[in-house]
Amino acid sequence: MINKANINYDLVRLVACILVVLHHTFGIKPQAYPTLYLFTSTCVPLFILLSGSLLLNQKYSILVFYKKRLSKILLPALFWILFYSLFRMAKDFYVNGSFSYYTILKNSIGINGWPYYHLWYLYLIFLLYIITPVLQHIHLLFREKNKLLIQIILCVLLLFFVFACEDVWLEYLTIYCLGGVISTVINAVDIVYQKIAFVTLVLLAFLCFVFNLEHALGLISPILIFISLLRFPIIKGRIYSVLISLTFGIYLIHPLIIESFSLLTENGWIYKSDYLEFFVAFGFSSVITLLVKKVYFLREMI
Repeated sequence: MINKANINYDLVRLVACILVVLHHTFGIKPQAYPTLYLFTSTCVPLFILLSGSLLLNQKYSILVFYKKRLSKILLPALFWILFYSLFRMAKDFYVNGSFSYYTILKNSIGINGWPYYHLWYLYLIFLLYIITPVLQHIHLLFREKNKLLIQIILCVLLLFFVFACEDVWLEYLTIYCLGGVISTVINAVDIVYQKIAFVTLVLLAFLCFVFNLEHALGLISPILIFISLLRFPIIKGRIYSVLISLTFGIYLIHPLIIESFSLLTENGWIYKSDYLEFFVAFGFSSVITLLVKKVYFLREMI
């Protein structure tokens, strides 16, 4: 076991945020950057593993859980769904000279698309939050010493359905549950067995790579990165702490910066570079988020 204070959840959050921005700059070009594409594709699974690890082993009543979670995400989600819906209208009108109210309205409620390409994650979070109280209370049906076994059985069953149905939403639910398993292992299993489990996962990842089992490798890789980051020494410092507080805002804002950068490069006003695009997107998103947090009526939106 290790002390909870030594579990580096913040580093996971920051790395996942950086990987998201990398994925939307470099990762959209898998043929040009195949290795980077595979690495950055772990960004969303890392966020989901983090949520599962932090939430699934908590014991809240259903009402308390929904009150705590929805108070943090409901208003920001509605705000950014409206914001990006209006942004899409403006963009479509600028590019095509027209826009479709009906399409944007359908997308705003998750039908045939999303208000903007990165906001699908907010809908996923809502779905995971809906089912979380059920998952939290499953282990209450069994004795505490059997909790880990029950969690593993649940994940194995979900994995079976994932490979049978090839459903991406079910895959994310499985990753979420695996986050809970990892949390239980870290807090309840001897460090020697943790190391054995980690080495086993490394070997499985290697075999998946050798035999080109991309789907399985896509599930194991983020788990290995997640565990490695959790065990990384705690980082201290004001700049690091500030960056951690900005991650949600960076996630929400960075597509606007990418769009602006693309517009400037298309018109020849700025040098086109994937490296420059990443640093501009991450840097400006960070600064804008920091400024928004200083505005009283907007700080809760980010």
